[in-house]
Amino acid sequence: STFVFGFLDPKYFLLAFYLGAGPGICGHTILNGLLKYTTPLVISTALLFEPLFGSLMGYFLGFQSPPRKWTWIGGVILLCGLQFVVRSDSMKK
Repeated sequence: STFVFGFLDPKYFLLAFYLGAGPGICGHTILNGLLKYTTPLVISTALLFEPLFGSLMGYFLGFQSPPRKWTWIGGVILLCGLQFVVRSDSMKK
């Protein structure tokens, strides 16, 4: 049966725990460590690349088809936006 707390099923519990503890805690720790070297604005803007990187990882690991046209267009737009954010941030210093 499928229900809201399906992740508590013993079959999925270890996987759900890993996804919460592994990438969740380690990812946030790394992002907090990066605050020594750059501003929160740059880090939060860089997080917008998660869908693009996730699509690429899924493709290279064999879980999904290659990213489509709109993913690449969105990635280019994000790169341009991130470049503006990083440059404006470095001009302030």
